[in-house]
Amino acid sequence: MRSRYRINDETTSHFITSTIVEWLPVFTTAACCDIVVHSLEYCRQQKQLRIHAWAIMDNHFHAIVSGPRLAQTIANLKKFTAHSILDRLKVEGRE
Repeated sequence: MRSRYRINDETTSHFITSTIVEWLPVFTTAACCDIVVHSLEYCRQQKQLRIHAWAIMDNHFHAIVSGPRLAQTIANLKKFTAHSILDRLKVEGRE
């Protein structure tokens, strides 16, 4: 599978950022923040993602990570997290 993430050395740590479209303040509820935390935890347990640090802001999150198949893991993390957040926003009545 082709990836838009270029990982030159999987043995080193990488700084990643994921932003919300139009910088909308999505991470203003604990439930939406928990989705990111649970997604990171899943990748740590199931995909051997090593998480060195992370921070969640109102409209984006940062992480310093490393691990095998890092490009694929990051892509899967962001895809799953985005779908889960969209579902949660519907539950919360936010468009």
